[in-house]
Amino acid sequence: MLPQYVPGGFLAVNTFFVLSGFLMAETTLHRPFHLGHYLSRRVLRIYPALLVLLSATLGVTFLTGKEALAGCRPELLSVVLGYNNIYQIVTSADYFTKITGTSPFTHLWTIALELQFYVLWPFLLLVLHRSRKAGRTLLVLLTAGSCAALVLETLIGADLTRLYYGTDTRLFSLTFGALLADRRHTKPRHHRLPGVPDAILGGGLFVLFLYLCFTVHGQDPNTYLYFLGFSTLLAGAAILLCGNDSVTAMALESKTLCFVGSISYEIYLVMYPVLFFLAKTEVASIRPLYAVLSFLMILVLATLLHVLTMPKEGSPAKVLSILLVLALLVPGCLIAYTAPSRAAVSADQEQLKKELEENAAMLEKQKQEETAAATAETTESAAGETAEEAAEEETTESSMEETTETATETSTEATPETVSFDGSSFTFIGDSVMLGASPSLLNAFPGCTVDAVVSRQVWDAKDVIDTMRADGTLGSTVVIGLGANGPFTSSVGKDLLDDLSEETVYWILPYGRNLSWEGEVCDDIRNAAAGYDNVTLIDWPGIAKDHPEWFYDDGMHLSADGQKGYAEFLLEQISGQQEEETSEGNQ
Repeated sequence: MLPQYVPGGFLAVNTFFVLSGFLMAETTLHRPFHLGHYLSRRVLRIYPALLVLLSATLGVTFLTGKEALAGCRPELLSVVLGYNNIYQIVTSADYFTKITGTSPFTHLWTIALELQFYVLWPFLLLVLHRSRKAGRTLLVLLTAGSCAALVLETLIGADLTRLYYGTDTRLFSLTFGALLADRRHTKPRHHRLPGVPDAILGGGLFVLFLYLCFTVHGQDPNTYLYFLGFSTLLAGAAILLCGNDSVTAMALESKTLCFVGSISYEIYLVMYPVLFFLAKTEVASIRPLYAVLSFLMILVLATLLHVLTMPKEGSPAKVLSILLVLALLVPGCLIAYTAPSRAAVSADQEQLKKELEENAAMLEKQKQEETAAATAETTESAAGETAEEAAEEETTESSMEETTETATETSTEATPETVSFDGSSFTFIGDSVMLGASPSLLNAFPGCTVDAVVSRQVWDAKDVIDTMRADGTLGSTVVIGLGANGPFTSSVGKDLLDDLSEETVYWILPYGRNLSWEGEVCDDIRNAAAGYDNVTLIDWPGIAKDHPEWFYDDGMHLSADGQKGYAEFLLEQISGQQEEETSEGNQ
């Protein structure tokens, strides 16, 4: 939920899956199984709260921005029918749909995977009841097969969205949990660790998990090769440690934690929508208030949702609860039914996709040519060094005289109107916004280098800069156009600007009409640049918000007019800054 602070927070989903698989097996393996009772319990636990959440979220969206409802029906249907993870693979694997389709329902893919496991479990249970050995073997094969699918697809370079949301690549956590429950009953622990070692081991597992949450990144292939599996093992170890009245188990049985556990499903449901909508308000710019208000709203709304949808059996309020739930569903159904439909990919998105692909190919060609030229220049320089040294003494005096004359002529005769801007010392590093505008940038800054790719994050920039510096293609002036794809930590910003301490840096503040983290990222950039005299910020949002006609329908990527306006604005800001610095230097 807060990737700039806890980039590996998504690993908690693995713990959720392991625990779900464990509890499913624990509650069905060793007692009579009735399919009707099993299905009714699952439906009554999952759907009332889920449907109320969907209806309430649609209502808030209707009140705050009706345009966001366009095309919502396919997503809602995927949530209700339990295939949202597949829906997200089909849509979110395409960056151009993802960036324009930010949704408060993104987190509900886990519910879909749970529902799919609930459908699979009766068949697994049937095998386990008929032959424990065969059932156990089947669970092991499913777990190993899912792990193998995750590793193999990572190695062949499958899209990370496919790896993250795939049923085949995430099933292993659920089946591993079921295996733990089976083992717990077939090989129970008759002896437990003494209190102190037990507590130390439990604390150690918790600290290790927190370490992973703060260090693992979802865009790192190593996450899928190693850390998803490792976090699953950690969750399994924690579950086993909690057995047989261990110290860890007793610590987790406090009233507060038991209460939180009882509403954990509702907390999961409301957390993302609360953060999603609050991020669009002015509260988001006040970090402490945003954090406290988010926490309180999540806790209160989750409690209300639990009380409303899970009344006690036999309670007089049960009938009232059912009526209230049905009443709350009516406006949600009406909003969903009347919401305008939208093609999966609009004409704007198709045009944007085509432009970005063409520009990426153009920049790749430019990169190869510049790298080859830099290599050739280095080779020629080394080969001709001796000859140059021999002639150096003869030419030094005349060269100095010519240079002085040229500089004098330039300073007295040249004007901004007669001399075009020289961009040969400029390097632009950015994301898809800059990629789309790259032809206009190459026009406005002749001779510049542009390195921009889709979905690039701030933390990717340092590696790009180090590579360009090693290749000899990094200019003395670096223009950064990053931040639109998400927030970043202060350490990432500091490392990046420390690496550029010898260059002149311009950082373009990101803008997006529907970019929920725009204010937060702009604050992050301002804070990062505060201690660096060589960094100048360019206020792109200040002009962009007054030109809605410059943007495609996503409100972030630039149309042809917007690309031209973007490049001209940067040229105006940078040349103006340089003239101001030159004027101050001459005084």
